[in-house]
Amino acid sequence: DSITKSVEDKGTVTTDPTTTAASDHQIDYTLETTVTDGTAPLGMYVLYDNLDPSLTFTGTKLTINSIDLVRCTAVNTPTNCDYTVYTASDWGQNATLWNGAAVTGGPVVTIVLSDHGLGVLEANRSVNLFTTLNTTVNKEDADGIVPNTSSFIPNEQWWNQNGTTTVNPETPTTTPPTTPPGIPSNEVKTKYGDLVITKLDPKATTPAADMAGAEFAVYIDPTPTTGCTADDVIGTPVKTGVIPTTTGVDNTLTIKGLQTSDFYNNTQYTAEQSDMFIKYCLVETKAPEGYNLNAEAIQFTILVPATVTNLASTALTVYNELKNLGNNLPLTGGAGVAAFSTLGLLLVGGGMAYYVVTSRRRREQDI
Repeated sequence: DSITKSVEDKGTVTTDPTTTAASDHQIDYTLETTVTDGTAPLGMYVLYDNLDPSLTFTGTKLTINSIDLVRCTAVNTPTNCDYTVYTASDWGQNATLWNGAAVTGGPVVTIVLSDHGLGVLEANRSVNLFTTLNTTVNKEDADGIVPNTSSFIPNEQWWNQNGTTTVNPETPTTTPPTTPPGIPSNEVKTKYGDLVITKLDPKATTPAADMAGAEFAVYIDPTPTTGCTADDVIGTPVKTGVIPTTTGVDNTLTIKGLQTSDFYNNTQYTAEQSDMFIKYCLVETKAPEGYNLNAEAIQFTILVPATVTNLASTALTVYNELKNLGNNLPLTGGAGVAAFSTLGLLLVGGGMAYYVVTSRRRREQDI
């Protein structure tokens, strides 16, 4: 008996962007568990997942041999449903029957197969059971990493040999386990990072003018192997932010919770796999007071640090021109005006000369 865990970082890197809120990425975990072979009844089948505190539990789906199992809505499992879902705040805490509503705070999720569900598994022993847990990230960890592991009890005989007599896995509402029971899965991770934006006057090297009020939007670049274009920054952004007003001149904005470009779905990608990198486009949507909007869409990545495991971070500097170029246009009567006037006269004179020559040629041709 074995359990294998995989993760799909949805809403950011897949073709199923089911979430669009600024800090509401969806993560789906899938457990592939074996069904004990032979002819003896299983007697018990229980799955566990202690979700990270940054996760909100939103749903489950159990499938075996293309059969979707039916969730029980009562503790006393009737014969026409296959499994019951419970949630608890932590190991050792009495669980409650899950009613289908979202549960925040990374609960311990327990899934208990009913007698009817055990019968479905016993009729399909040659294939594995697939259990999907749906979650959303409602905050990012301090180090930007969301880990996850699971476990399962494959049958009653396994529990009788390896479990404890004080715990009944099938009644987590009254006899919750104090430690993760069952056969453990592999660990999977989701990684996030920050984008730190600094707004500057084009002539400044440090924040000198107040840029509060500048607004930004972050989009996923659908064409990562090329630069960001206007077609890449339409629709709903994955993140937005505003340069805050501070007591001093700071002009920085941190946009948190961006999926790392080179690590997703629990897979590390290399620079050679450029088409697998997630790339983002940063767009200024509102300029600070007194400045022109920066129309450039800037492409960037969030890379996992090479030597440490803490938060990934990328820094960008965005410049804004003052309106009217800060009154640096030539003043009336100045040398600059003379230069512009001379250039204008040359252009007009050249145009008239061209007109005279072409008219003369037409008359000669008519003759």
